Amino acid sequence: MLKKPNTKTIIGVAATAGALVIGAKVGDGISAVMPDSTNGYKKWAIAGVSIIAAAFITPTTAMAKAGQNALIGMGTKQIYDELSDTLAEAIPVKAADTTSNKFVNAIVGHKEVSLNNTTPALNAAWQGEGSDMWDRPSDQPLLGNSFSGV
Repeated sequence: MLKKPNTKTIIGVAATAGALVIGAKVGDGISAVMPDSTNGYKKWAIAGVSIIAAAFITPTTAMAKAGQNALIGMGTKQIYDELSDTLAEAIPVKAADTTSNKFVNAIVGHKEVSLNNTTPALNAAWQGEGSDMWDRPSDQPLLGNSFSGV
């Protein structure tokens, strides 16, 4: 049932959102410092441990609720990253010429990409084979206008 929010409920929801985001970022930090030998399973391990740890917390105080939400955020973000990586590898990029293609690309986790080689791809350097395979035109210097030795 919907009801009119008050200051207390707004602050509570904002604290929940903040704890979820903090947990997600801490999980990313933990993932970054784990050894490379754990790359195949570290996201699943972080997700499993954090979600199980969250289940042990009884959220009777604001701090306990924030801790539980941070652990849930940590696990959720790692599962999100793992599923996004898996989908991005399994589903090819579609030309963003229709709303449905844009929607599918966003769900899968593909970045917006130019498929016509006249416009550089966003967040990507590799464009294919041949002399125009990089997204930086060859007549532009590497470091912008401040370095003309290229």
